[in-house]
Amino acid sequence: MLNFAEMGEDLNIYHNNLESDFQKQAGVQSIRRTIALLRMIAKCNDHGVNLSRIARKIGLPTTTAHRILAVLVEEGLVTLDPEPMLYA
Repeated sequence: MLNFAEMGEDLNIYHNNLESDFQKQAGVQSIRRTIALLRMIAKCNDHGVNLSRIARKIGLPTTTAHRILAVLVEEGLVTLDPEPMLYA
């Protein structure tokens, strides 16, 4: 005979494991994107690089690149020259 209480518990465990795996993958993806941004900026550090070029070269949506760069600037890992809008 089927025990629905046990099945429900097993499904909850399965769901929680899937959710945890997804969160881990999303975290790794964010780290990889951030590293790619930092490498791109390091290559262009002598003269700086604008947001659209960074996003295009790395293959990220501009909004995603901007969000990551905003945190990097806030944390002091990247600088932004506001007049020409170049990251270095």
